[in-house]
Amino acid sequence: MPSTSCLICTEDYNDHENCPKVTRCGHTFCISCLLKIKKTVGNEETYECFTCKQQFAFHEMTTNFAIMPDDTPKPNVAQNLEESHFACCNCPRNATKHCKNCGTNYCGSCEVITHSMYPNHITKLIGQSTHVEKLCSCLQNGISLFCSNMECSKIELKATCSSCFAKHHANCSSIFFSAANKMLKSQIEVILDKKFKEFDENDIVKEKFNQDLIRKHNEQRKKIETNYQKLREELERNYKISMRQLDHFIELHRSDKTNLIDEEKRDISNKINVIDKIRDLHSEDLVSIYPKLFELFQSKPVDDSYIKDPKVQPNGLKWFPSHNILVTGNWQNGKIYFLDLLKKQSFGVCNVQGKCEMYYGSTQLFFHFSADSSIQNKCELHFTQFQNANPRDNCTVITITDKENQEGAFYLPLDPTQKPKAQQTIHQIIRDNFF
Repeated sequence: MPSTSCLICTEDYNDHENCPKVTRCGHTFCISCLLKIKKTVGNEETYECFTCKQQFAFHEMTTNFAIMPDDTPKPNVAQNLEESHFACCNCPRNATKHCKNCGTNYCGSCEVITHSMYPNHITKLIGQSTHVEKLCSCLQNGISLFCSNMECSKIELKATCSSCFAKHHANCSSIFFSAANKMLKSQIEVILDKKFKEFDENDIVKEKFNQDLIRKHNEQRKKIETNYQKLREELERNYKISMRQLDHFIELHRSDKTNLIDEEKRDISNKINVIDKIRDLHSEDLVSIYPKLFELFQSKPVDDSYIKDPKVQPNGLKWFPSHNILVTGNWQNGKIYFLDLLKKQSFGVCNVQGKCEMYYGSTQLFFHFSADSSIQNKCELHFTQFQNANPRDNCTVITITDKENQEGAFYLPLDPTQKPKAQQTIHQIIRDNFF
């Protein structure tokens, strides 16, 4: 934190005789100590700083308001310019006098303090004239000439009095300071006008750029919205086409499945009708059933002589429901007949006086019959389903016999372990075993 007292006299700073002044090197001393040093050393262009030994000039020093007491009134620059256009260089008060030798402005109090030891300095009341003459750097005469040589390297000595001009600008051309002031002012105005025009042009360019940017933005936005709408319409159209194709596909397959189901229903219905007609047969003997069966099948077996001969009584019947095949015959007569219920026709007659084998390829069924020569009333029926295998393997054996036949009844054991029951009628066998 900067000190609030002078480094030389250690007095606290104030806004009057101990007003803080900051030098070019940045150190601060009160004005009283600086004036005493100047009086002791004499009038010099520069003086040595008491802290860092750097050189500083009196006219370069400014008041250090940052370390003045808080109740010290700060200078109001706008008010000073409006009222007197000048402020005191030592305190916040308005300046009332101008020293031509020092080139600085003072209030009445500061002028008494600072210039009491300089009786030869020329001071004027600022109120006496609106124009305060600017002094040359020599602090002896006012500025009267201006160096017009653009290549001159002495920039800080461009405006001087006539004596200094002859000393520092012997080889340069000069013009009066007032003329130079007007010329420079006009040049500055031209430059300012040019800059203002550039600013205006930049504003026009900027406005045009903004308008182009807004226009391009609107065009891009409209283009995006148009493409989005087209894409949406295309997606909706493809969706409708896909849904129509899907509905058509579903309807087509539904129709195919429906037709297939209808065909199966009709086939099942036909089978049911056949079975119902078979079930409705109430005859007690096979002689009366076979003509009705053949009439139903609309065909006749290869050998139906036993049907025509009322003395021939069929004594065996077997139906394979999984293949709709009915096997029947008279073991004593040595004839076995095969009936296909689906095709409604007989497909073979087998003589079983000895041994006989028959294949029915469409259903992959194999039938093997063997008759015991010593027992005329016994015949074994072997059957199996086969595919790429020896049909004799794993055959199911059913023994059909009328050994205990009484009053024209016969036996049809569906299970080889099942003991046949006597006194069964054809109607009972069909009802109990086929349905």
